[in-house]
Amino acid sequence: MLLLVGLAGCATSVESEETPLRQMAGLQYITFWETTNGVQPLPFVFAIDSTELTTRRSDPLGDGNQDFYGVEGREPYDVFLSNADGTFNPNGGYITIEAGWNRTLPDGGGLNIAEVQLNFVGGTRYACEVTSFTALGNNAVPQSVGNAVDGNLQTYTVLGNTVDQTGRLRLTVGVNCLRIECPAPMTLECVNWGAVANFTPTVTGGWGERSLTCQPPSGSRFPLGCTTDTCTVTDSTHQSASCSFPVCVVDTRPPVVAIKPTRVSLWAPNHHLQRVKLSDCVESVVDECGGPLDVDTVGTITRIESDEAEDDSLVDDVRGDGNTCKDIVLSGSSWAELRSERLGGGDGRVYTVHFTVHDTRGNSTASSCKMQVVHDQSAPSNPAVDGGCSYCEGSGCGSCPSANPACGE
Repeated sequence: MLLLVGLAGCATSVESEETPLRQMAGLQYITFWETTNGVQPLPFVFAIDSTELTTRRSDPLGDGNQDFYGVEGREPYDVFLSNADGTFNPNGGYITIEAGWNRTLPDGGGLNIAEVQLNFVGGTRYACEVTSFTALGNNAVPQSVGNAVDGNLQTYTVLGNTVDQTGRLRLTVGVNCLRIECPAPMTLECVNWGAVANFTPTVTGGWGERSLTCQPPSGSRFPLGCTTDTCTVTDSTHQSASCSFPVCVVDTRPPVVAIKPTRVSLWAPNHHLQRVKLSDCVESVVDECGGPLDVDTVGTITRIESDEAEDDSLVDDVRGDGNTCKDIVLSGSSWAELRSERLGGGDGRVYTVHFTVHDTRGNSTASSCKMQVVHDQSAPSNPAVDGGCSYCEGSGCGSCPSANPACGE
């Protein structure tokens, strides 16, 4: 003889805090999916206020004294509302299934429940926990009790037989399991090396007062990168449920460049090369995540354009600029050399400096600033007039001419 009485699933709820199933909003029917001989389960459906569910049948179960049969004439079932331990209670918050089965090994065990389904006005859901059970006889498979609450109609319980037993096979299930659902993974943009994450997990089920904690808590400042946040809820019966989700703080925004309002002026127009750097014309570079950046460290000059030809002797309109070549010399970094000269008969020379800046995450911003060589220092000559690209050094010059090999010949 084998007798197994077990408790499984969530902790037993405090009786005074249970919600009677008959008072559960919208609950109309309960379906018992019973599997016989391993075939497709059959549904047995009873209204929540039916005699079957609000009455426990006296012993012995059998013809005329059963709610339904599994194997006709051999496996009578009795289903009723109960407490968590299977004690009959028409105002209970749990569902108990009891059965008799008169076959021992080598036959399989009885009480073969695939799922217990609650049918509401707006939908259905399965029972979610086994609170207690009784397995009897030599063909019981007690570890199968979880099959009744796994949401799979193809698996079922096998709780043994009642041959030479004084009790019944029994399975008691609950429907108000504590559940927690974390938010979807969060991706936040970095500001000052982090971001504040606000979130609220969804909690359902459970009994009485529920306590929710998250680590780190909502409203915390999360650092750059991904952090796993874990939330746990506990109810008054010590049920608990947890979930986790990632909070990723990313830096995807490029730095913001501010150009100085006043142009850099090269003076005097003595035909000499002068070294210039980006900080001469850039007011600031600010990364929203990392803060201010040094433009001379994070910037690279990509090309420089002049609105005057490299040498006036190369063009038809000769107005005199000193007959010099290589007026633009790039360093490959944040500085360059520009020739301090302009056409004597022109309106000043304008150099347009194109550059990019990068933050520590590789985000980049392209920008430009202007430097000039004015015709003279009188007010009408300042600023110099930009006549468009006539000479260019660097990448992306397009149709604008680069250094001419014939210059100086």
